[in-house]
Amino acid sequence: MKIDANELNAVSSTASAPVAPRMDLYALIHKALRAQMSDALLTLGCADCTDADDLARAVHTVTVLMDACAAHVQHEEHFVHPAIEARAPGASASVAHDHQEHLTEIAQIRAAALALPAAAAP
Repeated sequence: MKIDANELNAVSSTASAPVAPRMDLYALIHKALRAQMSDALLTLGCADCTDADDLARAVHTVTVLMDACAAHVQHEEHFVHPAIEARAPGASASVAHDHQEHLTEIAQIRAAALALPAAAAP
């Protein structure tokens, strides 16, 4: 095989051309959700269950988190995944089941948090 100077120039010019980084639609929002989850975990873990106001703040933190998680799933399903599917059919199908499980678990966690104030004292 013989490679001429034009081919070498073409290869070298494309190899050195800057490539725009691929946009990651998931990184920042999931990082923010993990931060919110960490905050809720810390808030709930530090709550004084004998202090009604402290417990109410912790429950509120958890329910706000669960609402944010549910809204995030809905946003992905209504906006992000259709855009992905338009460009790569079937690419988001594997997470459809995951999202349904997430919504079920979100509802369970929210219900458990709301039940905390009525639970027996520790």
